[in-house]
Formats: sequence, structure tokens, C-alpha cells
Amino acid sequence: MFSNAPLQFPSDPVGFLTSVLSTDSRDFSISRGDAVLYAVICGWDSDEEGDPEGAMDEVASRHGWSPEFVTKLRRLHAQFVALVPPPTMQQSQEMMPS
Repeated sequence: MFSNAPLQFPSDPVGFLTSVLSTDSRDFSISRGDAVLYAVICGWDSDEEGDPEGAMDEVASRHGWSPEFVTKLRRLHAQFVALVPPPTMQQSQEMMPS
């Protein structure tokens, strides 16, 4: 799962788990359980303009998730990321591997 390259992960649990999943080369959309974990921790929705849904619709379709379940996952993701405030720009730069 982890490469041998030294990586600096955030010290907060939210940032740590998000970094671990988002830097892993595995496709988390294949397994239903992995897809649910990724939905809660990282979110399948895009943060980019012009792509409001991201991959959520595709992953939901693949696993037969109901609109209600998708709404629940989105709510859980919002609650998860709200546990720790996002890092400042300086903190983000300090976390980057050198």
C-alpha cells in the first residue's frame, strides 16, 4: 500500500486518512466496501468547477446505491471533513515531501 519513499502525512486523523487513501494507487471504486470508505473519507464528488458530481454517479451506479444512500454518504463525508479545519497554505506546504 505504501511506497518506500518517505512521505509526510498530516498529523490530524482526517488529513492523515485522506492523504493515505488519495495517495494510494489502488482503485477504491471497485470494491463496495472500499468505495464506501472512500466516499466518507475523501468523497467521490469533484471540487472542480464544471464537474459538480465528480465520480459519485458512476460509483453509485456500479454498486447499485440508492439516491438516499448517496445523500447519506455525502452527509457523512461533510461531517468527517468538518472534524478538523483544513490546513492553512503554510501548513500544506510544510506537509509536502521535500
